[in-house]
Amino acid sequence: MISPYAYLTGDWLTAIAQRHNAEVIYKLLDVIALFARTGGTAPKDRHSSRKEYRAQDLVRQATKAGLKFTLQPGHWPVNQAPASSAFIAAINAGGGDLGNLAHGMTRAFWAEERNIAEEAVIRECLAGRGLIRTWRRLGCCRAPRSMRQILNRRLRRAPSGHRFIF
Repeated sequence: MISPYAYLTGDWLTAIAQRHNAEVIYKLLDVIALFARTGGTAPKDRHSSRKEYRAQDLVRQATKAGLKFTLQPGHWPVNQAPASSAFIAAINAGGGDLGNLAHGMTRAFWAEERNIAEEAVIRECLAGRGLIRTWRRLGCCRAPRSMRQILNRRLRRAPSGHRFIF
């Protein structure tokens, strides 16, 4: 939910899938943890020249896509766990426009500078896409406080011997 590139793809993925009569299967991951696990360097730990290039590229891609973009949103760093948990609940619930939900949540963060860790923002993103029942089923009191809690919860539910999280 925090990848700027996920936001900058806009509705391209959905449009391509529709054009080819294909289904998109959404699988969330903790991109920050992925850097460490795969030998990559998290953006905050990169050399200043790489940070500057990334900043230029993000602005260039936003302009190319015609999307409003804030390079440094006011709520950065944000706890992505509540929004991610709501998105997973929407996946599990079935129905609804998940592509629109993903874009809505990332747009709320990267373009509108809204805090996607806040219950009201998540509820609004779900409700605007016909998924408010998902929020009611999830229950904000059960929402995990970190991505690690989400991943641990998913691992506990995985069939014996399976190491894949999603």
